[in-house]
Amino acid sequence: MADRYWVGGTDSWDAVVGTKWATTSGGAGGQTVPTALDNAIFDANSGAVTVTVSGNRTCADLRFTDFTGTFTVGAQVSVSGNITLSPSMTLTATGSFPVAPQTNCVINMAGVQTFEPVLNIQAKSGGVVTLANTHPNGVTLPRGLTCTNGNVTFVNTTFDVYTRFSLLNGNSVWNFSNSTINLHGSPMRFELPEAPIFGSLVASANFAGTTVNVDADTSIVLYITGIEAPTMVFGSNCFITFDSTLSPPNFLRFSSAQFGPRCTMNIPWGAPTLYVNGTITTTASNINDMVTFIPQDGDRAIFTSLSGAENNMDYVFIAGGSFSNAVWNARNSVAVQCTGLNLVSIPSAISLPGVF
Repeated sequence: MADRYWVGGTDSWDAVVGTKWATTSGGAGGQTVPTALDNAIFDANSGAVTVTVSGNRTCADLRFTDFTGTFTVGAQVSVSGNITLSPSMTLTATGSFPVAPQTNCVINMAGVQTFEPVLNIQAKSGGVVTLANTHPNGVTLPRGLTCTNGNVTFVNTTFDVYTRFSLLNGNSVWNFSNSTINLHGSPMRFELPEAPIFGSLVASANFAGTTVNVDADTSIVLYITGIEAPTMVFGSNCFITFDSTLSPPNFLRFSSAQFGPRCTMNIPWGAPTLYVNGTITTTASNINDMVTFIPQDGDRAIFTSLSGAENNMDYVFIAGGSFSNAVWNARNSVAVQCTGLNLVSIPSAISLPGVF
């Protein structure tokens, strides 16, 4: 392993050797381009320059300590070690950061709030990826977060995630406990992996004490195939669907869920079971703000409480639902072809959606 310091001024980090890299800070250029075994370092002696990643590049550690320039990820940088940002740098991107450490990895945010590239965690060999020195307001990921393998510990942090939040199948443990995850932008995709009981996967996710907030007016696709989703709070006018490729397609699991006025949940086909460990609640306050639960293709959805907690929903329209393992109350609501649901009061006048 060797250190490579950027001394190439404003230029592209590509496969061309040129005079861009030195073995010491501010040293003479002409050294080889960093490989996956080398540390790529941008520091104060690199200058207030603009470095653009051209083509897919690799390195061990990627360090920006005291760097005052601009780093633009035009393709992707595969990092197998640690990442250290600088509060005085500018980070822009259209590409991604695949973080694929062989051992433990620390992403030292150094107080930087916005991480522009797609953050793609691909940890190997049981390594744990953690965050350090985050901004007081948390971490903003404009292009989303994808974890495809390895163990991630991102706890006690606020995340503002755009486009996609994906924990994909793998033999992994993802710990996002005691955090707040704010999902922005429409369309949005929220993915959690298969439960261990399917195949040989042993993936698990810890969302204890964590809430996911979905912006109002968001069209969001959920892909939840067994791992329990955290408490999810949907803003008003959200349209919630489920990935049609769910395998198996017949159950979804939430810690708790809250639906804002005029939300619609389009429940997937195959008579699915929606398990809730806490409660399902709504915040609608009048008929015009009714929350709608509609199964696809006229199928029946099963709502089951894992905790036995009483559920009280206001101003909902539910079609084809079977409710069990708790007291389920729907106040000022309308139910069509439902069982196990207590209609506490029914609005005197309402225009029903044309479902059946």
